[in-house]
Formats: sequence, structure tokens, C-alpha cells
Amino acid sequence: MPNALERKTYSSFNFLVELDGQSIGGFQDVSGLENEVVPADYREGTAPDGRPSGRTKAPGVTLKRGLMSAEQLFKWRDQTGAGSPVAGRTMTISWRNEGRPGQISVRSWRLVNPRFTRLTHGPLNPGKNEVAIELAVVNFERLELG
Repeated sequence: MPNALERKTYSSFNFLVELDGQSIGGFQDVSGLENEVVPADYREGTAPDGRPSGRTKAPGVTLKRGLMSAEQLFKWRDQTGAGSPVAGRTMTISWRNEGRPGQISVRSWRLVNPRFTRLTHGPLNPGKNEVAIELAVVNFERLELG
């Protein structure tokens, strides 16, 4: 759960991003929150054709126009880039109601075992310990509704 300072820092963003319960950033737009179960063609002997559930496919989630904690961002990026195991990590994306005091979360999604695949920086401000992100793409193993 984000503390009061983190809420204020990311208050202008529609989506709050947490990694393992720690607030790491806020973004204006999020897309790609979807899962697809690909049916598998299967036929056994004389049995009729069947289409059991196959593997789950998830495209990357795209986070646009945001601000992230520089320390957390680069630490996470280095871990995923080095191929270190990320098992057990969870990213939570919370959609916040901007019309209410305290910006209560309307809906949240949990991404299990997230990994950065693309990161595009925006303008950098040397006076802050945060990085402006134009675009971040995160792949994941499973999507859960929070």
C-alpha cells in the first residue's frame, strides 16, 4: 500500500504501479491488460475432434507517459536484463478514481513474474530522483484481477 508521500508524488497519474507491494511509479495510460487461452487441436484414435484448452498467451502491457522511482526502475531492469530469476515478483497496476479525495483505486490488476522488454525515456530532470518514462513494455506470465 502506498504511503502518503508516494500518493502525492504520483497523484497526477491515472495508474499507480507497485512492484512487490512497493509503489514505484505512476502512468497516464495503460494498454495490453489481456490474456488469451489458445485452444489445442487434439484427436485421439476414434474419438471425435476436440479442442481442449492449450497454453495461455499474454501480450506485453504497455505503460505510457509516466514517472518512476529511478532506483527501483534500474534495479529491476538490471535484474531482468541479466536473466536473474524473477519468480515470486508481482506487479500491481491500480486504476485510480481521480474525482475522490485520496484517489481510491477503482480496479487493480496483478502481473505475475513481470519482466521489462522495452523502455523509452522522456525528458530527464536532474533535480529529482525520478525518471520520466515515455513508454515501458512489460511481459508477464499470468494476469490476475485484483
